[in-house]
Amino acid sequence: MSDISSNIRDIIFINGLINIIDKPTHFDTRTGNTSLLDPILVTDSIPVVDKDTIPIDRGISDHDGTYVTINCGFTSSRTYKRKIWDYKNGDFDLMNQTVLRTNWEHLISDGSNINVACTNFTNSLLVIASECIPTREVVVRCDDNIWYNSNLRREMRKRDRFHKLFLRLKSSLAELKFKQQRNKVNNMKKQAKKHFYASLNENLDEIKQANPKQYWKIINMHIKSDRPVHDVPPLKDPNQNYNLAYESSEKSEILNKYFRSIANLENPDKDLPVFNDRCADFLSSIVVSEQDVYDIISHLMLIKRWGLIL
Repeated sequence: MSDISSNIRDIIFINGLINIIDKPTHFDTRTGNTSLLDPILVTDSIPVVDKDTIPIDRGISDHDGTYVTINCGFTSSRTYKRKIWDYKNGDFDLMNQTVLRTNWEHLISDGSNINVACTNFTNSLLVIASECIPTREVVVRCDDNIWYNSNLRREMRKRDRFHKLFLRLKSSLAELKFKQQRNKVNNMKKQAKKHFYASLNENLDEIKQANPKQYWKIINMHIKSDRPVHDVPPLKDPNQNYNLAYESSEKSEILNKYFRSIANLENPDKDLPVFNDRCADFLSSIVVSEQDVYDIISHLMLIKRWGLIL
């Protein structure tokens, strides 16, 4: 591809593209010359499984086709399960007593390192919380509207069954059942949407008076909910033979190890460079009393529980 124009070459270099086709695709029957005129450009982050040219009869075309097979690394499932904590019906008195009876110091000191100690602490706290706070598991469907519910989904499945039955039988009775169920579903959609936004507006009015900061946070979340979410592209894991990582947990672990590695000094005893003071004033001592901490905590907004309350 040395004879390509400079503009195309600049685009390839700027975007980090590479050509994976290494065979000629154009055959000049008059001169017998061959050239590569049908490249496939990809980035180095795309896992190429297979690539080649497709021979085509010269009586039809003087070009060969090209193809590439890549590993997409995604799942077709758009549903997942989530545990919901019912904080309103939680027994926090029992939880406080259980937390006080737990030997946290012994639990943390048993860990061989800070990661094990953190895991032990987290697991123990979650066990206590699950014993004192009711939980239930829900299925989250990313493609559903936010006002969908299980009753509406059940009636829609019933409508679809009546529709298939009507298409198969073509009878007036089947058509009547389908139209009745269709009208019922349409009315349920309107009512579900109306009830959802009415409840949302009522809750927002209460939050607006009690916690304006949280009110605007919820407003911004709903305004931006229809915008596309740009995920971090696949990352190569140097500890796994540079295999591509697709999961968010794997990506965060790779980035964490990288930034931790560049944050370590090669020579910890090396003197730091001289920095010019940005001001002449400095704090000679910092004294924080118990009353200062109490005053700050007493002004915090504790209207809504955002996590486990000890």
